[in-house]
Amino acid sequence: WAQAWENHPLEAIRTRVKDLNALFGDGRALAEIRKVALSGAADFPRRRAALRSLIEARSPDLRAVCESLLGTRDLSAVAARGMALFDDDTVATRLLEEWPKLYGHERPEFLNALLSRPAWASRVLQAMSSGAFRKTDLSPAHAAHIRAFRNDALTQKLAEVWGTVQSVDEKERGQALAKWRARLLPSEGRSGEARAGEQVYVRACGSCHRLFDVGTSLAPDLTGSGRQNLDYLLENILFPSAVVPAEYRQTTLVLKDGRSLTGVVRGRGARTLTLEMAGQSATVDRTDIAKEEFSTLSMMPEGILEQLTEQETRDLMAFLMSPAPPRRP
Repeated sequence: WAQAWENHPLEAIRTRVKDLNALFGDGRALAEIRKVALSGAADFPRRRAALRSLIEARSPDLRAVCESLLGTRDLSAVAARGMALFDDDTVATRLLEEWPKLYGHERPEFLNALLSRPAWASRVLQAMSSGAFRKTDLSPAHAAHIRAFRNDALTQKLAEVWGTVQSVDEKERGQALAKWRARLLPSEGRSGEARAGEQVYVRACGSCHRLFDVGTSLAPDLTGSGRQNLDYLLENILFPSAVVPAEYRQTTLVLKDGRSLTGVVRGRGARTLTLEMAGQSATVDRTDIAKEEFSTLSMMPEGILEQLTEQETRDLMAFLMSPAPPRRP
């Protein structure tokens, strides 16, 4: 019976049978899947799928396979996910060494791996302090994840090298709104450019929000919101935790292997839970979860505008307030 399925005429069926064999400990299937993952002749979608299968099956030589593929474009992000399973500080060293060589689309998932353990997150902040890691590489969602560790030393280091989480009373709130309103109201020689603002948006907001089909769905889609109102934008950017819809509540999963994942729960099944994080979605087996923690805070921290130059802020607002996507040359 098993052999009949293994010889099925449809490749998708044969591949799935191999995956299932690997999950249930068939060494022969694992060897075949490993061969595909490491094959320079196979196309990248097949190699990525094979590598994911090895990760899911916890292949005995998984670390060696992932490390060998860490420098391969379009496989790096998946390889980093596999290496994150190993609680070893040398893994963080290896991931940080590879970071400058990555292409942009590989970085979000790679960074999720680096931030999955408190000790590794500390290494990222140390690298940021020394200039080896840019402040702009750390998105608001990633900063929220670091805060979710509830580690005083980490939170203090985050505030030092990336920014602070403000707590203001109504008087301070009014002063903050007045300050930014005065800076951003259009005036002669002080206007923003929407096309430049789109690039700022991708860096500062796009890892969570979606606007004009740019970005992701981790946080609310901004396309249909009241964006033409400056006060509306300032209220939501300066004080993001004032109102947090239940469907965007921040959840942190503490896993039994020592990792911690922070994101928004998108699905709950009988055996698994699907967590959407910055740059990726993860399906976690419920038996792997030691603790599930919830926060009333938004994943978007306060102080985002403080990370930008004055011109970048004007450009960002010009893009956010645009009724349509800016024309490209």
